[in-house]
Amino acid sequence: MIQRVFPFALLATTTLGVAVLGAPADARADDACAAAPAAPKGHVLARIDKAEGNGAVTARLVGDVPARQRPKTGDEAYLLTCAGARVGGAGDTTVRAASGASVDLVIGMPPSQLVGKYLAIDSGFDSEPPLQEGEVRPPAGYAKARILDVRVEGGGVRVVISRGPGQGVMPGARAYMVTAKGQPANRGAFTVQHAQSARASAGFIPRATPDSIRESPDVFVEVGKPCQAPSPVDLSGAELFAAAKGSVPAGWAVLPVPRDRSGWPSFRVAKGAKDGLLPQKAWMLVGVGATSSYVPAHVSDVTLSEAKVTIDAQNPDALKNVELRVLVNASATCPTR
Repeated sequence: MIQRVFPFALLATTTLGVAVLGAPADARADDACAAAPAAPKGHVLARIDKAEGNGAVTARLVGDVPARQRPKTGDEAYLLTCAGARVGGAGDTTVRAASGASVDLVIGMPPSQLVGKYLAIDSGFDSEPPLQEGEVRPPAGYAKARILDVRVEGGGVRVVISRGPGQGVMPGARAYMVTAKGQPANRGAFTVQHAQSARASAGFIPRATPDSIRESPDVFVEVGKPCQAPSPVDLSGAELFAAAKGSVPAGWAVLPVPRDRSGWPSFRVAKGAKDGLLPQKAWMLVGVGATSSYVPAHVSDVTLSEAKVTIDAQNPDALKNVELRVLVNASATCPTR
């Protein structure tokens, strides 16, 4: 039996209903900073102007930040001490909303510890998250990632980590859990097997347990050149009908759907990251010619050589035995390992 486990016992929920990591008792920021610290590599700084008792925080970008580096929803952010070290705990958060030079976040700390402090917000693929006091930077060729999810499986655990192809972590990359001081954790080595999204990947750690993950929730993972994913493109109905008739748009590919559909409404295709395929929206093409149609699908669980496709139709069983093809964007540039 597969059991899903959320290993972080320190999770707390604000009155906004957003889960944030509880801060250790000794993890608090400095008083309001007299000057801005240096921005960590690949990050932009934001100064906290407003903090509410429910954890809602509003910050404003420091200096003139180019449009391509401006934060967006979901970007990782880190509360800094005035010396530029990462506070950690509840200070590790994500951007909830961004508009112009203003960003909104949730940080589960008292307002008195936040107003006038600075955040480092991840703005690029070459980023290096700020370190806590005494923390160790990963060795050359590796980057630090957090364990986002744990699932108990036979003989070990399956983990999802916070780096993926868009940050240079490809299926086949080596990884290992580390202690708070950056030392390899006992029996914590594993290989990245699947790209869950552009910014998340998964692997299996044999002989590990949820308790061992709680003790060492960070990972050093091998990184290379990031995949350059295609810009999101929504095909028009005319383009989808044309693809069903054989006129495939540039950068897209039509793949056969296997005859064996025992896992329906999901199946695997023989294309992966090395073929330019990343987790994305896709389309199921039904029929050919004047009677052709299409229904939405999505690609996930990508390895180097194959990927999982799941149909998003309201009644997928009606299509289980129908002749189908899947239309995917295969124009990402992903370096092979």
